[in-house]
Amino acid sequence: MDEIQYIKDKAIVSAKWALIARASQLLGSAIMMLFLPFWLVPDDFGIITMFSSVMALVMVLQQAGLMETTVQREQDSDKVREAAFWMSNTISLMLYGILYILAPLLSAYFGEDRLTLPLRVAGLQIILAGFSNIPLALLQRQFQYQRYALIQLVSSLIMIVAAALFAIQGKGYWAYIVGILSGAAVRVLLTLFFLDWRPKFIFEFHWWGVAFKFSGFVTLEMLLGWFFSWFDNVIVAKNLGSDAAGIYSLAFNFALMVISLPLAAITGVTLSTFSRMQNDSAALKATYLKATEFIASYAIPASIGFSIIGPLLIDLIYPGRYAYLGTILPILALYAGFGHLWALNSDAFKAIGAPQIMLKIYVLAAVIMLPLYVWASRIGLFEFVIVRSLLVFVGAVPHTYYAVRYLNLRNGYLFDIIRKPLFASMIMAIFVWAGTRVYFGINIPSSVLRLGFLLGIIVMGLLVYWLCMLRISPGFHTQIVDLYSRSKNAV
Repeated sequence: MDEIQYIKDKAIVSAKWALIARASQLLGSAIMMLFLPFWLVPDDFGIITMFSSVMALVMVLQQAGLMETTVQREQDSDKVREAAFWMSNTISLMLYGILYILAPLLSAYFGEDRLTLPLRVAGLQIILAGFSNIPLALLQRQFQYQRYALIQLVSSLIMIVAAALFAIQGKGYWAYIVGILSGAAVRVLLTLFFLDWRPKFIFEFHWWGVAFKFSGFVTLEMLLGWFFSWFDNVIVAKNLGSDAAGIYSLAFNFALMVISLPLAAITGVTLSTFSRMQNDSAALKATYLKATEFIASYAIPASIGFSIIGPLLIDLIYPGRYAYLGTILPILALYAGFGHLWALNSDAFKAIGAPQIMLKIYVLAAVIMLPLYVWASRIGLFEFVIVRSLLVFVGAVPHTYYAVRYLNLRNGYLFDIIRKPLFASMIMAIFVWAGTRVYFGINIPSSVLRLGFLLGIIVMGLLVYWLCMLRISPGFHTQIVDLYSRSKNAV
């Protein structure tokens, strides 16, 4: 078996564990977002959105691209890993000190006096992450996704239990903070327990420069990525208030969860896989195209289906409490689905040693997007969501251009990938929409039966989509079954 085929097989068998690992991370936050609304109010979620947006920025600086460096580096990997670990912890301590001092100023920026203490307490996760990030990256590099998944699963379960206990006791947004800190602490303990590698207490500072040469570009990319992921939350919280920020963050997280979670089996292993193929451009190109094809086959129908059925589910689960969620959820669902068509670009560019490409993409998009965010947020939440979602097409142009140029793809590669799942999804949408008309037209006596009816519509939609794909793409079923069999049987 040649090396490239071995790497592909390792990636396939690792995919199910990567899915469990990523699912554990996403489900931890998702379950809190699903169940905390039973005890928390939109204002609580507004506060959570405020300190989470700040923490996300600080965590980007704390990671400094060092995890990606650990995964990507082939030569002198042991020495770079050692340097990355101590860099990570040094940066963590410095950033927490800065956050502690600046917390009152950040509270003033949001116009929310309650924010200072939550920022200081939630910031402790920065220090905890300094001990676990590099060891977790090492597990990914070595394709030890089984251990990686177990660590993420257990830490997420602890996070959920801790958050739920405090939420039930009426602790409001503090329940979320206790949850994330509990999960971070358990993650550190499990990482130290499972990992064979132990860092040596030696500081070879010249290797810090080697590590930062690659990670510096990754950090800049991640900083710009923060703007695209969190600046919307910041600007909504500042201009529209904590209630609007809470509603928006819930809707966005629901939409993202539906799309991101199943795709974790692919996105969770691509950096490790692509990095091992960095010297074989043909293999990397083929793998990128096939993985993007699988992403499109799920993300497009899921986003279209959820945009139709999602508001009905929200109204059923949280009757009357978060009514405005159903208004903006369909738009954000479509945004989340189609935005995932370029989900693998960042990992592919890092793998070929060119993380600066993402910087160019983000800068080009940010020049247009960020001013429009500010303008739209001053009009209203619904208008902001429309503008924010339509701007996905602004980023699509440079994403596609650089993928074609640096990965040697043909100009029409994206159309070839999406045309079949998009056609099948439109047919599916007709059946799902018709099912919702029946839902509204009959009197269903209980919420349990209504939920069952909606689940039946979802199953019908899946069946229609599957049959359409089999008709227009006869190899679709074979590919899925083959991928599942190789994942199940590979050793």
